[in-house]
Amino acid sequence: MPGKPLSEFGKQNEQMTATLECADIQCMREASSERLWAATPDTWVHFPVDLPQPQEAMPAVADTNDVVFEHPSDTWKREQANDKPVLVMGATAHEAHTEKLRELHANWTREEVRAYLENSQIGALGLTDEVIEKYNASSYASLVSIISDIRSVCPLLTNARQQPSVPFYVVTQGEGPDQLATVDADVQAILGRYEPHTVEQRRFVSAMQQLFYYYVSHGTVQSFVQNRRVINVGQDAQPEEDYLPCNYWISKDIVPRYARVD
Repeated sequence: MPGKPLSEFGKQNEQMTATLECADIQCMREASSERLWAATPDTWVHFPVDLPQPQEAMPAVADTNDVVFEHPSDTWKREQANDKPVLVMGATAHEAHTEKLRELHANWTREEVRAYLENSQIGALGLTDEVIEKYNASSYASLVSIISDIRSVCPLLTNARQQPSVPFYVVTQGEGPDQLATVDADVQAILGRYEPHTVEQRRFVSAMQQLFYYYVSHGTVQSFVQNRRVINVGQDAQPEEDYLPCNYWISKDIVPRYARVD
């Protein structure tokens, strides 16, 4: 949350106030939601779905001691002091997949993945070889796993860890030529719109639906165990002690620093 003084955030907001033609806070309060939205800089609402870059601007919340008195995570930790989950958090293992990224190379090889990592903040920190080894990064799917872990999966898991009663799932069942668990695989399975083509995919749909509807009916997650809080949803829902890649990114101060905020 800290990182820049309030005065510096004020300078960053000058583009918006100039567009609104507002000189004070009262003017902004009186502006319509349509005007506020139209004046919002694109960089505030379009967050990169890619590897972190050395010069990437980091979003932050300013502690003003007027509106925000403490780090949001401290408030979040206190929200659920009971044993029964009132929410479930989750993500898909390849949510960062985009056709634009996929089409950069007809066939992503280990060397192409290495070059892509080297040209990012990972390379700038000298972590390329470590990351390639940890992910056995030799394909497009492995590259997207890295991006997804940094941007979404591990930041969400970090939040879930702060409340012991919150289950966390990761969809890992893939589909298509690259065997990707894309951004809406969990929702599509729950709604019955996921089209299974293999036995494993049919079992995944069943497992995802069972997770969801059991929670709706009973207020708890069938596969949730306190000391095995991460549910790996492949062809079956398997509780695991942890999602190990996240510990690595946290130790390197990559997560949650480069989390998506959109």
